[in-house]
Amino acid sequence: SGKENLMHKNELEKLDYRKNLIADKNNPILIQKAWRDFYSGGSSYGNSLVGKAYLGVEHGEDALTWNVFRSLQLHGPKGLRVIEKTFGLDTIEGLLFWGCDVESGSNSQQWLNATIRYIDGGIKGPVTEPDMVIITKSQVVFVECKLKRHDLTSPWKASSDGSKHRYRRYIDTFGYTSLDDLGSWKNVYQLIRNYVYACELAAELDKSPQVIPLIREEDIPFWEPFYIELQSREPSIFNQIYSWQDFMPHLSNDRFKVTKQKLENTLAASF
Repeated sequence: SGKENLMHKNELEKLDYRKNLIADKNNPILIQKAWRDFYSGGSSYGNSLVGKAYLGVEHGEDALTWNVFRSLQLHGPKGLRVIEKTFGLDTIEGLLFWGCDVESGSNSQQWLNATIRYIDGGIKGPVTEPDMVIITKSQVVFVECKLKRHDLTSPWKASSDGSKHRYRRYIDTFGYTSLDDLGSWKNVYQLIRNYVYACELAAELDKSPQVIPLIREEDIPFWEPFYIELQSREPSIFNQIYSWQDFMPHLSNDRFKVTKQKLENTLAASF
């Protein structure tokens, strides 16, 4: 009769990440993100975290990104206005979640995909998915979303062996000379990549580039020192550091009650 089924329905239900989401829970892009496992390094299936997706973890930054930005997008112009006011942007034309335009499938997702493959293709290491790209009337804004602070090291540091090759390639091949001799480049490597992609995509779309680091308010004093040197090289592109708490004043309207509550709960769970 075949092997005994080791999983029970209630176990499958425990691993359903959708209960951690407040908007568009069945969007196919979430299944793609949910391949990322939260728990690794153990073999005990008695551990309730085995098989759990990062999207199902209350303090996960991917879930927070989706819960805040996608729920606001689904509110239409009034929701997009919250994002515009929080970051000081002009009229939003589209959002890309991890490189995907889940709302309208615009050409910008293809240009972004091709841009990243062209710039980083052929060098070993993971091809990155920008957390959030906001396309406005005049700007291409890359938002690097971080949440939990594990230690005092930089949240944007390089993690792959190919990082040095890419860093030099950005300067020597693509002409981003303002990045040259950046003493702390390893500590801001993820932001450097966002900068290069933002500049390239902005040129393609005839807009101006911007990069926004988004972190918890209480982490700004710890992480801002890593950012200052990079920011001084391109101050018009590297914006101030914004915090998740910056959304709060713009979520006071009742229509945003669920989004505000989820944001508050996630921030509380992130300690």
